[in-house]
Amino acid sequence: MNKIQFIGFAGKDAEVFQVGENEKVTFSVAVNEGYKNKAGDWVDDTQWYDIEVWGRMVNRAKQVSRGDQVFIEGKHRSRDWEDKEGRKRRSWVVKGLFLENFGPREKKEEVSTSATQAQPATTSTATNEDEDLPF
Repeated sequence: MNKIQFIGFAGKDAEVFQVGENEKVTFSVAVNEGYKNKAGDWVDDTQWYDIEVWGRMVNRAKQVSRGDQVFIEGKHRSRDWEDKEGRKRRSWVVKGLFLENFGPREKKEEVSTSATQAQPATTSTATNEDEDLPF
């Protein structure tokens, strides 16, 4: 089975290409993973993936902007090519079969402000009539 899925951040805005009668959308995604090495130091490891989307997910993929957090599920494929010097090269591409765009990463200030605004204001205006109610 060839299946890959991950959550990461888009490294560039989606680009749309017309291929015959079909559209192809491409963008890159950075996936971060942190771990402690043998010395006990924290290491951040970032893997970059080239994504290409065809078919029913194209419209969703067109909405991806640099910095958006995205979930990708698809197939991992290799592509052989030659560089400018004529050397044979191989790169890996993820063919996105499912995509969910969570949007841009919120800044901590925005999160705390929106959380504060979302909390209802509480006021104490109880009267003696309210205190006699059974609920």
